[in-house]
Amino acid sequence: LEPALNAKMRDLDFLFLPSDNLIASSMPIIKKVTLDNNIGAIGVDEPMVEGGALACEGLDYYKLGYKTGLMAIEILEGKKIGDIPVLGAEETELTINEDIANRLGLTLPEDILENAVIIEGGN
Repeated sequence: LEPALNAKMRDLDFLFLPSDNLIASSMPIIKKVTLDNNIGAIGVDEPMVEGGALACEGLDYYKLGYKTGLMAIEILEGKKIGDIPVLGAEETELTINEDIANRLGLTLPEDILENAVIIEGGN
């Protein structure tokens, strides 16, 4: 992965990281290559930001799991699955890795920082 990623760095301004197990397990390599090339990575969830992505606007998996649990209770109480509306993620959470922002030389506006979950350091 590292040689392929290095080969593409000169063509990028930022790197988007989709939800994928290979990407998630490769965050140490991705973090090294992006920082070596002064390129920020945008992830899809907080673990990616903890692993070295600059930021994400992602799901709160705890809240999503809670909603799923409430739906499961309805089913266990006899409600037909077809009668339960499909729910999506209604709210997302901006998460920023302050250490990565600093290493990239980025100064983020205060109004963005005030409304974000700030990760310091990470993996």
